[in-house]
Amino acid sequence: MITAIRRLEISGFKSFRHLNLEFFPGFTAIVGENGAGKSNLLEAIMFVLGRRSKGLRAERLEHLLHTPPGGEPVEEAEVTLVLDNRSGVFSELFAEPQVVLSRRIRNGSTTYRLQGRLASAREVEALLALAHIDPNGYHIVEQGTVTDVLEGSARRRREILEEVAGIQAYEERKAKAVEELGRV
Repeated sequence: MITAIRRLEISGFKSFRHLNLEFFPGFTAIVGENGAGKSNLLEAIMFVLGRRSKGLRAERLEHLLHTPPGGEPVEEAEVTLVLDNRSGVFSELFAEPQVVLSRRIRNGSTTYRLQGRLASAREVEALLALAHIDPNGYHIVEQGTVTDVLEGSARRRREILEEVAGIQAYEERKAKAVEELGRV
């Protein structure tokens, strides 16, 4: 079972005052000239999935707020991601055909919402784990990461491939099961 991004709504995040994007089945490429906001678009997705501000080219949450040219930063930012649940990947938690995940910055802190209700970071992590999504993983390849992978050691490339393929999580579960079995 898999999921896909159906819609992305951004308000007050980095270079975006307001942006609504629909995603369609198949391959999606984000293209544009330098400075058009491609990296900020990907960072908005990583933000709503739970990545911390330091992983988003920002030292503090306030640096993620949109600042219009010659103006003051907006007071809050919100990113909403609509995920497809028709395959039932999130059926343990939600029966609806779509799952709506939002994250908001206001007054130096963030809040999450799932299907419109307040949620904890752990609840969001549990939801994403059902689809094997790691906000700090390689589901989104950032600018420069491909070069780092290609120039890295063979061992590091293998670790990354195992993480992407889910082998690392399997090995961790296997080691835990063997440890528990040894105690019985």
